[in-house]
Amino acid sequence: MNMSDTQQMSEVGTQDWAGWRRAKRAELLARRASLSPADHAERSERVLLRLEALALPPAAVVGFYWPFRAEIDVMPFIERLREQGRAAALPRVVGKGEPLEFRLWEPGVPMDRGVFGIPFPRKRRL
Repeated sequence: MNMSDTQQMSEVGTQDWAGWRRAKRAELLARRASLSPADHAERSERVLLRLEALALPPAAVVGFYWPFRAEIDVMPFIERLREQGRAAALPRVVGKGEPLEFRLWEPGVPMDRGVFGIPFPRKRRL
């Protein structure tokens, strides 16, 4: 978030916070969708390099999101973590206003589809 976003949020106040969020989300989705494949790949690589630089504890369970709508694909990072013996978990949307429920993920685990058709592990274990 940059300074103009912070200023805009202050000006919005509580009156139309949800509307501001919807508009900002639409703007950011459109901006991401307008990236050329080369720009998307370059930006994704920068994010992956930053993730690789994290000092994660050996027993870390890392939550991640399944790539959706041209989001960055973090699967190469997750695969490396799993090769190092760390666990990975995907979120499941339980309900509106509810916290996400993270479920252990590994290659080949049976998956179901949730909100927007986004996959999550069928078994509830972590």
